[in-house]
Amino acid sequence: MTTMTLLTMHLLRIEGVNHAHCIDDTDNLPTRRGGSLMLLHAMPFIHDHERFNKALRPISTGASVGLFEITDPARATQIADEVRALLRSHPTFRHATFMVDEMSEGESFTAREYRAVNANRWRQMGSLSFSVAGLSAGEITPQGSCDFDVVRPARHVSKIQEKKHQVSTSVLDRRCVGLAQKQGFYEQEVQELGGEGQSRAASYTHEFAELSGRTGHPLDGKLAVFYADGNDFGRHARGAHDPEALRRWDQAIKRYRRQFLDEMLAHAQGDGKTAWQTDAGTLRIETLLWGGDEFMIVVPAW
Repeated sequence: MTTMTLLTMHLLRIEGVNHAHCIDDTDNLPTRRGGSLMLLHAMPFIHDHERFNKALRPISTGASVGLFEITDPARATQIADEVRALLRSHPTFRHATFMVDEMSEGESFTAREYRAVNANRWRQMGSLSFSVAGLSAGEITPQGSCDFDVVRPARHVSKIQEKKHQVSTSVLDRRCVGLAQKQGFYEQEVQELGGEGQSRAASYTHEFAELSGRTGHPLDGKLAVFYADGNDFGRHARGAHDPEALRRWDQAIKRYRRQFLDEMLAHAQGDGKTAWQTDAGTLRIETLLWGGDEFMIVVPAW
């Protein structure tokens, strides 16, 4: 890419922030999963949307951060406004808080990216730390607070584990995403490998009790948590002095992560009804974090 092109490039940076209020605010597993996947899916949603698929070219899209090239610089401000409005009005993404800023200032690609990050941080410091979706005065009901986040007003009755609960709109919507995506998330990730994938479509346990239960085993009910965090990912990304280099780095990391997931699933599927599988054949795996430079996977302790 020529120096002149870099100097005229407009960047759009989107970051989902304040995860404590859209992932960590409840210990309900499907709700947490839904919040995490909500952030993961936001960047592809924006890029694939008919309004933006020709106006935005992805450079790097991590777990909750997206950096795009605006291919129509004359509409840069308008595009940023439209992205904000779309995220705020989406039935699921509205429960997270996204910072959206476009940037054309800076003498280099790296400088513009830094300025976009700073703009996101500045906007975050002047914004609420939580989403107000479902909190308007006319929507508040007298049932008290949500049984799971214990803060937002309860507006719905939901049957969870054979018991009726009063839940907020945020918990209800995120939980629905978490339940729906539990079975499809792994298959979707492996499909991105094309013909390289080894694993086959499978079903997975929904709750920790199901994942860890093995009657008579000394570690019945016990979990093992595997967490990986990449070293110096930020430094490597900052070392990419043009968008194509950063794009190649981003695509390589995603491919490696998917290859790891595919190999793990193939191993679990070939293991038989012992360590990885229940008697019904469902796989005992739960993914709590996935994307960017880290992931967290839960399996039975044995």
